[in-house]
Amino acid sequence: MRTPQTKRGNPETVRTSARPSSHERLSSSVTALLIEQALAELGVHARLSDIVGGAQLIESAIIQSRSRRKPEHLC
Repeated sequence: MRTPQTKRGNPETVRTSARPSSHERLSSSVTALLIEQALAELGVHARLSDIVGGAQLIESAIIQSRSRRKPEHLC
């Protein structure tokens, strides 16, 4: 079965690409800037991408830590 082809600019069509559209990228950028502005007003001066990157590192460390533990039912 072939994937349906889409037409640009038609919101009724199903998107077949995993790449975000320019509108989605702009919307994400504006959202990130608004969050960074809100954080700055609270005295947190960091880029949102740095915060997300740090959170991803913490999440990875937690997942790795859990996978290294012995299952409790084997103790």
